[in-house]
Amino acid sequence: MTDYDQYVSRADASNYLLPDQYSKEIIQALPTSSFCLRMMKKLPNMNAKTYKMPVLNSFAAAYFVGEVTGARDATNTKKTTSLAWTGVDLTAEELAVIVPVPESVLQDMASGGYDLWAEAKPRLLEAIGAKIDSAILFDSSGSIAPASWPDGIVVQAVAASNVVDISAQIGAGLDFADYADAILADNGLFSLVEQDGYIVNGALGAIAMMGRLRGIRATDGQFIFMNDMKEANDYRLAGVPLSFPNNGAFDPAAVLLAVGDWSQAVYSIRTDITFKVATEASIHDNTGALIYNLFQDDMVALRVTMRMGWALPNPKNLINASTQFPFAVLTP
Repeated sequence: MTDYDQYVSRADASNYLLPDQYSKEIIQALPTSSFCLRMMKKLPNMNAKTYKMPVLNSFAAAYFVGEVTGARDATNTKKTTSLAWTGVDLTAEELAVIVPVPESVLQDMASGGYDLWAEAKPRLLEAIGAKIDSAILFDSSGSIAPASWPDGIVVQAVAASNVVDISAQIGAGLDFADYADAILADNGLFSLVEQDGYIVNGALGAIAMMGRLRGIRATDGQFIFMNDMKEANDYRLAGVPLSFPNNGAFDPAAVLLAVGDWSQAVYSIRTDITFKVATEASIHDNTGALIYNLFQDDMVALRVTMRMGWALPNPKNLINASTQFPFAVLTP
């Protein structure tokens, strides 16, 4: 099976969606969208394929100046300064997918009180969100996203040596108390970002980290992350919000935590998510071979598309103007 010949068959709809079922509730996980976009800075919508963003590349200087009481010298003559900018491009790239389904399946589902498109749209939004997160976090040289997008945050953090290896930190004993040092102590995750001139304002973690963080205790034996055993945890690291993506995009084999200044990662929308239903169209594979003729095959297809771009300008700052990077990652 290729990526071009998939469709929603009667078997995929299953007996639990067709009219002879008893339950009117479809039990499914709550769809989630992009966790990265929730935390990143949104720029104005793009009005062209490329959004050019200026980035400050040098800083102004100021000086104390004394009164001129005689001859001019270095203490009483006003000096000059300069400013310089470079730039970074956000390139709008398209995400899209098509859901074909036979009209007979659509009709039978409708007879059972189910709106297929209403059920499909949240799942498609979830898929787009997961793909965006995968690209923003883990893309390397166009392995996930088009080559016009930058490498992912995790990839760039590793290249910048903003990495804490938890296996080196805790060894084989899995002493959960050492996670606190790996994350919050000097030269820990937060410290690596701070040394580069940024302040951590958000964190993303693998779901596997939830249990590990819950196990961290203070010296008096109390759980740090458990304020009330009867209520859900509000996970925070040093007061910074911590989210655990459950859309499948976060790879725990590559990274356990990603922390940083998320305002430094920016995105812009060229075309918002749009849905279009087609009844008279043809679907081809990448070789041009015809897969479905919707009119001839009595099929309907839902197409979803969107266009967006993102960037991580990483400008110089007054704390670190040479090796600065606004993110750090904890590797397993």
